[in-house]
Amino acid sequence: MRLISIENKIGTENVIVNADQISVIFEDNDTVKLRLTCGNVIPTKFTDVNYAVDGGGNGYVYDKN
Repeated sequence: MRLISIENKIGTENVIVNADQISVIFEDNDTVKLRLTCGNVIPTKFTDVNYAVDGGGNGYVYDKN
């Protein structure tokens, strides 16, 4: 399992997400969002989709093997 800490756009809290549960990363009204396999959508502080995919410093990756 690979856990990723994502800065939630709403508020100052981070959301911990299992990377295997991310089904789509997309932009909606200038907000990059993650859609999880359960259907939940997380608005992030990423500036664009490419930055979200590359990691770019906004998200931290924790490998739990």
